[in-house]
Amino acid sequence: MSARSDFFVPLEDATPVELVGHKAFNLGRLTRLGQRVPGGVVLLTSLLDAHLKSCGLTEDVQRLANELSHIASDEIAARSQIIRDKIIATALHRELDAALDNVFQSFGPGAILAVRSSAVGEDSSAASFAGQLDSCLNVQTFSQLTLAVRTTWASLWSTRCQHYQKHHARALDAVGVILQRQVDAQWSGVLFSQSPLREAGQEHKMLLECCPGLGDALVSGKVDPVQLVADRTRCDFDGVHAAEPLASHRSALEVLLRISLALEDEFGAALDIEWSIDQAGLLHFLQARPITTSAPNDALSASETMLWSNANIAENFPDPVSPLLYSIATRGYSAYFRNLGMAFGLSKTRINAMAPALEHIIGAHGARLYYNLTNIHRVLYIAPGGRWLAKFFNDFTGASGITGESASPSISIWERMAEALRVPAKTAWQYIFVQQRVREFEKTIDQFCATTRPEEIVHWPLTRLHGAFRGFMDIRENRWNNAALADTAAMISYGLLKLLLRRALPNQDTTALHNTLLKGLPDVASNIPVLKLWELSRTVRGDADLLRLIEHHAPGEICALLPDHVAFHAQVTAYLEQWGFRGSRELMLTVAGPQENPVEAMQLLKVYAERDGESPQAMLARQAKEREQMTIKVLDLVKSIRWRNRIPLLGAAARLQMVLRATQGAIKLRERARFKQARLYTRLRRITLVIGQRLVEAGTISTAEDVFFVTCEELERLLAGTEMFAYSVNEMIARRRVWHADLALMTVPDSMTLSIGTYLRK
Repeated sequence: MSARSDFFVPLEDATPVELVGHKAFNLGRLTRLGQRVPGGVVLLTSLLDAHLKSCGLTEDVQRLANELSHIASDEIAARSQIIRDKIIATALHRELDAALDNVFQSFGPGAILAVRSSAVGEDSSAASFAGQLDSCLNVQTFSQLTLAVRTTWASLWSTRCQHYQKHHARALDAVGVILQRQVDAQWSGVLFSQSPLREAGQEHKMLLECCPGLGDALVSGKVDPVQLVADRTRCDFDGVHAAEPLASHRSALEVLLRISLALEDEFGAALDIEWSIDQAGLLHFLQARPITTSAPNDALSASETMLWSNANIAENFPDPVSPLLYSIATRGYSAYFRNLGMAFGLSKTRINAMAPALEHIIGAHGARLYYNLTNIHRVLYIAPGGRWLAKFFNDFTGASGITGESASPSISIWERMAEALRVPAKTAWQYIFVQQRVREFEKTIDQFCATTRPEEIVHWPLTRLHGAFRGFMDIRENRWNNAALADTAAMISYGLLKLLLRRALPNQDTTALHNTLLKGLPDVASNIPVLKLWELSRTVRGDADLLRLIEHHAPGEICALLPDHVAFHAQVTAYLEQWGFRGSRELMLTVAGPQENPVEAMQLLKVYAERDGESPQAMLARQAKEREQMTIKVLDLVKSIRWRNRIPLLGAAARLQMVLRATQGAIKLRERARFKQARLYTRLRRITLVIGQRLVEAGTISTAEDVFFVTCEELERLLAGTEMFAYSVNEMIARRRVWHADLALMTVPDSMTLSIGTYLRK
């Protein structure tokens, strides 16, 4: 291969790291250690800077790098797209073009090349950046080669790579490009010289994953790999014979195992090794990098893991969620926490420091929603009093485990002083008028629903339906804070009540006390539909004809026969109109509520009508009496422990009573907001289904329900006429339905700890 020049160096001479990048440096190291590495060259990292200058992008790139930590995802995507497009569209400098032509000719006629990134920082011991930059395979012509070089450079500004750098607070400093012969592979794969699996017994194992042909399908997740576990001591595989196609390569694979242990000594770390076996059965090394997510015999550190929990969120979203709902929830939860921080007067520095965690507050495993507790705790720790906020969040949601502790960002003394004045003032201002703010939220939802009546929207044109969908998103992202204030008040007062009870009664089991003090509250919004349905059941019991109808027919039959009973049918219709948006899956979008499908409501009515026991009103009254009696008992007990507990306003009993009242009031406000949330989401379902029907009529999708299998961003583009792959939407939805059904079959735990970027195994 050619000698070192101003543009490139042969792979075997790839040094220093700053000029060639870590991947090329490691390949050169492997070559010098006598391992078989496909021959090639590496374009120097300085060439990208020169190309950016010729594109006029130097200032844009620097500005994006400086602002990356605190700008939103959509802005990152838009600005990165502009940079990528210019890099790819701008021709290479003529001298580099000529040098590349010489390199291409030196590979000989008929050569097939692989073009791969080699960034400074990529494949290093500090961070892997695995899969973040692009590779281009099967390059056979010079025009393909020059395009592949520009594409590889441009991938540094892919959205995924920019988010990776933002999330890990690490930048790729410069990018070289490797040009090397492509192996005509029978098998390719990855060997982890220390198994990344954390189960017991894996400490002395290696893990090999492979697939037929080139390894790009394996790395991208397009194929399920053959997975083999090997013993580090014996350097042999358990059960290679079971993978019949690999049986003939057993000796080559065992050589790979032995070499990997020798390379560990050279690199000073466990390794992630990419390899291929060619048509002649020869083993080739394509990459070797330190494993950054684990080290031999060491547990994953807290900074490399995420704690996931479905506590509380599974109550709101009990089933596998659709792509549409997942995308709405992702944006909604991020906006929820960000807007609260601004409402309470947190400094811009704190809000910006929260940005990486705010982007990933929730996630989906087995298509079920989970809180990313690590990121939630990171956000809360950045706020003043973060340790208590994280604890109160766990207490309120039922989650367990504190993780993601973050130090507060560096804030100037002046900003800190201003914040010390602003946060208490703005917090007090928010909560002085919290009841009014909840009423404003209720009014917002009622106005939206009044202007999007199901019987009217079926006649709307698509543009007006698009406006209604955007109206929902505006409420969810920009006008939810009044409801969030009620949530926060309930969370903090709930946690304070628990804390005060433990301190005031250190020798008591206060968990049961805490629950009793909060049950049977009057005028809780979530109780109203139950009380109203019970009233309907009493009407049934007072009418012999209705009672026969309910007792002798199944719920579906009751729905069909109910119109024959005109007066009662009108009562049921009024009930469904006013309260029928409540249900166990009211936020799921894909599930028809009682207004659309009253069978579930009729089942409950049937149960109530056939029951002559304690009414819901009587049960609530009994619970209220228990609460009142327990309140008196607890306060008297606290007063009896110490004389100072009896001091008016300042004593423990007075503080406890004040926090108890605040908690009870906050819970009632929160339930009012959640009540309207249910109404809003059931209305969104109706709007979305009509949009789906319009898209069916336009030939864009096959069924109205297909609309739930696009994301909200994709739906926006479809409705605006700007979707790039509009002609493939049906095919995409069909695939997503299959994938979604597969995910729905997974058994998922209530909580789990996973290393960053990994997922539950199916």
